[in-house]
Amino acid sequence: MNSLAKSDIYNLSAEKLAKLAPIDVTCYGESLFILCNAKDVIVVSDLHPRVKMQLKALEAKARMGMPKPVTIVTEE
Repeated sequence: MNSLAKSDIYNLSAEKLAKLAPIDVTCYGESLFILCNAKDVIVVSDLHPRVKMQLKALEAKARMGMPKPVTIVTEE
């Protein structure tokens, strides 16, 4: 997946954006949103409930080995 800063997106034409898709749009290093072609998107809310449960189970299985997210709190 390509990663571009929000400011760089404004300088590209629609044709170049379509060729680069999917794009992770970032601002100050944090991901804001993902640009992609609509034909490449699966809307989970449109799926059958059993399929939703299967996808959630696969995601849970994939995340089992991942480290827990770390919350960073700054003190003033």
